[in-house]
Amino acid sequence: MTVDLNTPKGCIFSGHADDAELRATDGVITVQLAKQSYLNLTETTQITLRVGTEFSTYVLKNAAASLRDGRLTVLAEEICKIESAEG
Repeated sequence: MTVDLNTPKGCIFSGHADDAELRATDGVITVQLAKQSYLNLTETTQITLRVGTEFSTYVLKNAAASLRDGRLTVLAEEICKIESAEG
């Protein structure tokens, strides 16, 4: 799926992701493109993207997410990438 993470200041991430997991205030939702045609979430607080074997996690402030036509779009007031402790 194509993923776009956007804030009023600009695009934080735009590209392909194999999987996406959204943490909302009432639980976790794994986005599987083949099983969802439309999704609309408010109060989304975190997203983890998998691209191949790499995982990236972002904290979202005041965010909403939608999935339509193979594109997951997240709009947030602020998005901060969580840096991995590995390395």
